[in-house]
Amino acid sequence: QDAVVRGEADSLSPPEQREDGSSPLLFFLHIPRTAGRTTNTCLLERGTPPSGRCPPSYDKVREQKLDRPPCTLLASHDDYSLLTTLPADTEVLTTIRDPTSRLISAYEWVVELAQGDLHVNDTIREERHENMTKKDVAMLTHNIWPWSILLPWMRADMVHRRTTRLALNQSLPLPGGDPYNQPSVVMPLHEF
Repeated sequence: QDAVVRGEADSLSPPEQREDGSSPLLFFLHIPRTAGRTTNTCLLERGTPPSGRCPPSYDKVREQKLDRPPCTLLASHDDYSLLTTLPADTEVLTTIRDPTSRLISAYEWVVELAQGDLHVNDTIREERHENMTKKDVAMLTHNIWPWSILLPWMRADMVHRRTTRLALNQSLPLPGGDPYNQPSVVMPLHEF
């Protein structure tokens, strides 16, 4: 397998250079839950020297001036419309996934994040962020689309379900049931 991958890589032609000798920008459009982090970290970043990587910005790319970026690899959770702000010769790469698998993966991820965050109140969360740089806070999963929307929504729903369960003196469901349909604990997949 390794020889096949090397052979395929050797057969690829390098990107055409501009008249000034620079390489065009490669925009990696990271669609959440499609192995984008793995693609970026294990493939794209390894093939791009650190000096050629645009600083991480996730969904804040529009705030940067990118008509002539000083880098050759830009990875972002932004959307395809970002191309209107990038050089005309920008190349685009993305990864896709079966929509049903992607939805289930997103559900499992947001439930995991929300469950792990249930015991943390907003004051504690803000205190944790005080010791971080502005850049680190901006890149927290909790602050990146779509998790910045889905996580608080799921967390609030879980708190409501827990409060209701306790008020009705209901016990937790027994293990072994359908993990995607435990409405007294978490929003069922079909509602998500």
